Amino acid sequence: MRCLSDIGGCAGVWHEPLYYQLQDGDCAVLDTVVREAETCGADTVLLSYEGLSVLGGEQIRWFTDVFDDVTAVVFLRRQDQLVNSFHNHLHKVHRAGLAEIEAYERSMLDYDTECDYRRVLERWAGALGHERLRPVVHDRSRSSVREFFGRAAMSVDYAGYVDECCNTAVDAFGLSVMRRVNGMAAGEQELRAIMNEAHRALSAHFVDPAWVETRYTLILAMRRKIMDHYRRSNEWTRKHFFPERPTLFPELEPGASGPSTTRLALS
Repeated sequence: MRCLSDIGGCAGVWHEPLYYQLQDGDCAVLDTVVREAETCGADTVLLSYEGLSVLGGEQIRWFTDVFDDVTAVVFLRRQDQLVNSFHNHLHKVHRAGLAEIEAYERSMLDYDTECDYRRVLERWAGALGHERLRPVVHDRSRSSVREFFGRAAMSVDYAGYVDECCNTAVDAFGLSVMRRVNGMAAGEQELRAIMNEAHRALSAHFVDPAWVETRYTLILAMRRKIMDHYRRSNEWTRKHFFPERPTLFPELEPGASGPSTTRLALS
């Protein structure tokens, strides 16, 4: 099997530019992908970007217009973990200012259609067919790489491969400091310089997200409020795709005790 992943619309190891082109209505970009695959002699094309899950039904059907066989592997992450992780991410990146962080905080406890996995999966199944849709329940204790290729039914040689934590989280102390220094930046260039220095100074506070004691910077009550939005959707997803599981996701872990690192109040 020859596999092609470094294709048009690729930035580094993912396909964010291709996603934005599709969102803008440019389906011709997929013709470019097909031509590149034919030129390289590849019989399998991998397109990977987390935003692809939000594509509409018409956009999803563009894939079936140009490819003979399409399989969609969709990772489902427990919604409170997803929100907590993105909140953490905004604090540590070099391009999100304090105003953007605060804007996200004002809405992150609200219902989000793209965290409603029933809606996401029904949209993809409606475009591709149920048999071509292969959801995976995200589990930090399992290799996402191996899970992906396993669900995609692709044979991969893992000789010498070692799973590593490539996206460490910031613990509560580090996050609070980054929040303060973030607010000091007067512009994008200054923000980048400040955050570079903060990353060096706070390196000891970047932790493996698998450690429950340091993973959650949102308090348990906030995470429960998030999960309340999706209970019916998660049960539908479990029933239709994971009937062998007693619940779609495990129960919420308490995480660290003490006040949230955000200024949010539950209403």
